[in-house]
Amino acid sequence: MTRSKVSVWMIYIAPVILVTLAVAILGVLNVRHTVQALAEGYAQAYNRIVANVAIENESALLQPDNCDYLQQALRYEREIYQLQTIADGQILCSSLDHADRRAIIDIEKLDERPQRVELALMPMSQDISVAVVNRRVVDGKVYYAASLVDLDYMRANLGYRTEQRAKSAALFVGDDVAPPNAVRTHGWFVYTALAGVDDNEIQVIASDELIEEKAWFCLFAAIVCSLITSLAIVIARRFLFSHRGIHGEVKSAIKRKEFILHFQLQVDARTGKVVGVEALVRWLHPERGLIYPDVFIPVLEEFGLMTELTELVVEQAAAEFADWTFTERFHLGINFPPDYFLSDKHGQGLISQAKLLKSRGIQLGLEITERQLLDQRAKAAITDLREFGLEVLIDDFGTGQTSLAMLESTPIDYLKIDKCFVDTIGSDSVNTPVLDAIIAMAHGLNLNLIAEGVEHRSQAEYLLARDVTLHQGYLYSKPKPLEQLSQLRQGQA
Repeated sequence: MTRSKVSVWMIYIAPVILVTLAVAILGVLNVRHTVQALAEGYAQAYNRIVANVAIENESALLQPDNCDYLQQALRYEREIYQLQTIADGQILCSSLDHADRRAIIDIEKLDERPQRVELALMPMSQDISVAVVNRRVVDGKVYYAASLVDLDYMRANLGYRTEQRAKSAALFVGDDVAPPNAVRTHGWFVYTALAGVDDNEIQVIASDELIEEKAWFCLFAAIVCSLITSLAIVIARRFLFSHRGIHGEVKSAIKRKEFILHFQLQVDARTGKVVGVEALVRWLHPERGLIYPDVFIPVLEEFGLMTELTELVVEQAAAEFADWTFTERFHLGINFPPDYFLSDKHGQGLISQAKLLKSRGIQLGLEITERQLLDQRAKAAITDLREFGLEVLIDDFGTGQTSLAMLESTPIDYLKIDKCFVDTIGSDSVNTPVLDAIIAMAHGLNLNLIAEGVEHRSQAEYLLARDVTLHQGYLYSKPKPLEQLSQLRQGQA
């Protein structure tokens, strides 16, 4: 595989790889965001439960010896499984009954505890629950309220056992952990949220189902995004580089002289006699066949190659008429860009070609499109060329920016009426009066007229009735190579 082909493949493959990596990273971040949201949600619910239990503990410490009050106050409390008040290492009251003297926490370790809330993980049947401890001093005596959080209530509020997106959830309180076999871990699919109480953390690990779901989503997204990216690259390459590619082809085609000329007849409609031709350039592409000017002319104009093409057209036109001689004056029109006249070299070449053609009865005409602006240098050069016998024609008249002042100040031999005005003949178009105005103006300025795009007999008759005798269009002939224009033979010497 050549280096250029490798480069092209890299242009397509590299963005696809980048898109795939980006989608994969987004998928991982999405899993982590989901796990983070779960862990933080658990932490908020956990904090709320602990805060509510601590409030109940503080209420119990208002009357730590009143066991009846304690049992009545907690009869409908859902958050607390059991609350005990403790003093001097003894259980004073229990919310379950007076006889229950099984300590929720290690009483011997209660001494010297601060007044703030303390948490511990305590065994409760086969499970581990959270013990919340509050401390209060009354008349110099230290009282404690210890509550064991109801496991069913906590599970219902946290919801981690029914959460399909979580593989596991663990609570860390200092050195204690629940469930007992849980271990601290790290990774992209693990998140640990800090609870509102010191040293309390909740760790959530993403489930295999969540990871698999995101993986499939990322795979689908990567395929779709890659296809869109590849399609965008193809479109961008064709859009951005088509001109660059055809620019190289056109430049090479000029050097290889792949451009050919077709000629369209100009006919005197009164007599049917051919009085001239317009040279029209075509590109005979070795692979794509015949290509028309609307494809390559914009590229040539964009890259400043029109002058080179014009030189080739003048050279080929002179060469094709080298063996032709006309007994009566015959017109050969060639389109020229304004920049062509800014070079003295081009001017001298045109004068030489015009003299050579004139010796064979052929009058060279400079056709300048009205949409092309002529500066003072170009106008001066055209005036000089006209003095040497070349004719000047304004092509596509009526569609551009030619003003009456220019028509009066610049020597012009012919106005070529654009096809868009000829097409309005016989219709109710607003351009029909414009056509009549152009004809009247040209007659008033003593300018010759050539009507382009004449395709129907009715159009020819309309123009003849207004003294427009020179016609060019499909009614008389389509553009063809010179040797196929049999009508020209009648005018030869």
